[in-house]
Amino acid sequence: MNMDELAPKPGPFRSPPPVFGQHERLAASLFCSFMIPGAGQLFYRRWQAAILWLALTASGYVCFIVPGIVLHVACLLHILWLSQQSECLECRALIPKNATRCRYCRAELPGSAPSQAHVLTPHEPEADGQQRRQH
Repeated sequence: MNMDELAPKPGPFRSPPPVFGQHERLAASLFCSFMIPGAGQLFYRRWQAAILWLALTASGYVCFIVPGIVLHVACLLHILWLSQQSECLECRALIPKNATRCRYCRAELPGSAPSQAHVLTPHEPEADGQQRRQH
């Protein structure tokens, strides 16, 4: 066998297939965040949110146990909210999964149908299908 055959082939970068499906990712992120507050946000690449949840929940537990528990539950609810969001490829903003365009940069989202909106021009018939009468 030739060494050239073993070398990686040049080409576009391809990301590896996802290790987790959507439900497995949610379950794993909820478990991680239950064990360490903020760790579940790391599954969704929200580094600042992870650090913030860890700091807030830890300070809640230090102050008194009840605020820590409330913040811990809020952290888990935040993960449920994150699981319902998608990330824009252009500006990396979080948007609802059923959106067709990013609300911030207006980029078309992959897998979304093109916009069905149609604007009438002066030379087209009106919306009800009748032609304008000429007198």
